[in-house]
Amino acid sequence: MRGRAIAYALTLCILVLLVPIAWFSYTAWAPHLLLNETARYLYQYREIERRDGAIDLVPGLFKTGEPKQDIDARLLAAGLERWPATGISVPPAAVSVEMFRLVAGHNLVCGYELYLTLAYDAAAVLQGATVAQGGVCL
Repeated sequence: MRGRAIAYALTLCILVLLVPIAWFSYTAWAPHLLLNETARYLYQYREIERRDGAIDLVPGLFKTGEPKQDIDARLLAAGLERWPATGISVPPAAVSVEMFRLVAGHNLVCGYELYLTLAYDAAAVLQGATVAQGGVCL
């Protein structure tokens, strides 16, 4: 009986240590993002060195002239969420701007949030797309 109690206590201690470590690891590296082609492409930008600049996604992830509905469906299927585009200036060739956000994990001091800015013309076709990193650092 005493051996069972020790085994139970040891198992409980291991679980108490293992569950938080597993949870932290999963949320830090966000491996589920690697299952989707679009999210996998964006995953490489989670540790952008320059936090103050944007990187062009045309012609890498998108092509100029892609329809807005196709891009929206692709980004939503990849796990991105729509984000308010208030305060974003519209580029010269565009009529409207749309933003999406992807939470791509974290390290010990910073969260990796990627913000995609998509510019469309009057016919709702893509004119430009950029990604910039946001997030909070301690």
